[in-house]
Amino acid sequence: MLNDVNAEVDTRIINGTTAHNDHYPYMVSLRIFGTFHLCGGSIVSRRWVLTSALCLSLTTNLLVVVGTKSLSSGGVIYQINDIIRHPLFNYTTMTYDAGLVKTTKNIQYSTNVLPTYLAHILPAVGTVGALTG
Repeated sequence: MLNDVNAEVDTRIINGTTAHNDHYPYMVSLRIFGTFHLCGGSIVSRRWVLTSALCLSLTTNLLVVVGTKSLSSGGVIYQINDIIRHPLFNYTTMTYDAGLVKTTKNIQYSTNVLPTYLAHILPAVGTVGALTG
């Protein structure tokens, strides 16, 4: 997810490129009050989003926004009714930094909103991947 104003992003991402809305349809923005971007996440099913456990320390007024690359506007907003942090997550060492967010309603899939692919085997050494967030 990249901000519509790319000047700031371009200086933070080395060799990065601006993504179109439909390039990474699994990406979500976790926002406070629906407008302040806190963290990114990935849709793993119609009701679940995978994110960083650290991002789930501020759970008040946290919402899931899908279908936009903007960090501050657009997209479809979903309320959250459950948050699960990895039980071994450590704030000091940042080990086991994984968490799940459950939405109150099913996320509606479209061209710009789809779940991520979850591999069932490890990719071969040298496989090229993409980092989004």
